[in-house]
Amino acid sequence: MHERPWAWPLLVTLITLLSLGLRLHYVVHAQVLQPVYDQQHVRADGVEYYAYARNLVQHRTFSMAPESGAPPAADSFRDPGYPVFLAAWMATWPDWDPWYAAVLLSQAVLGGLTVPLGMMLARRWMPLPWLAAAGTLMALWPHSIAINSFILSESLVGFQTVAGLVWRGRALDAGRRTAAMGGTAVLAMAGMSNAVLMPAAAVAALWVAACRRINRQTALALLVFPFLLCAAWQARNALLVTSSRPPDGH
Repeated sequence: MHERPWAWPLLVTLITLLSLGLRLHYVVHAQVLQPVYDQQHVRADGVEYYAYARNLVQHRTFSMAPESGAPPAADSFRDPGYPVFLAAWMATWPDWDPWYAAVLLSQAVLGGLTVPLGMMLARRWMPLPWLAAAGTLMALWPHSIAINSFILSESLVGFQTVAGLVWRGRALDAGRRTAAMGGTAVLAMAGMSNAVLMPAAAVAALWVAACRRINRQTALALLVFPFLLCAAWQARNALLVTSSRPPDGH
């Protein structure tokens, strides 16, 4: 069946509006408990992410230590990507209310844009009716709507992963190696928020090379940013471990 030229742009526009509208409406009206203040008695991912962001802004230290009179000790329990995202908003709006609103609204936007990006990724192999069904399901999926109202990394990581794949795929299709490196950098940034994804950028580059879609030089170029980000973070952690060791004989 012949696809009308206006059908795909119209479909993406409608699904994007639906996806963004639902997520923004939810985060504006939902009341979600975020127990970030009671850090002595509550243990949750959101509490730790908030502590990292606060210590980054107030002490320039990556640490999940609770507030105290002493400078926090640096650690590496969490990956740095999402705390840096939170800290960027906190540096702009230090007070809780505007910071919290900025985080939730930005996560809703990221979550909403992940849906059309996912459709763009699937357009390679799915016909338009199936894309419409998949896009509608992604836009309406309850968990992907509700997750944006929590101080958790899923919204950021999901957006970066899908955006990086779409960016890299389109750049490779156009034969633009430098642009494809940008897409791989976005994938690597997703890995900096969830270390499980860090090998994904490298595996994806090697897989495309194995399928003979790119040559060896392009595959190596795509590995630059994942390697640099991972190496820099691991070097920081190695220095942290070395500096925390007691002197010999103690």
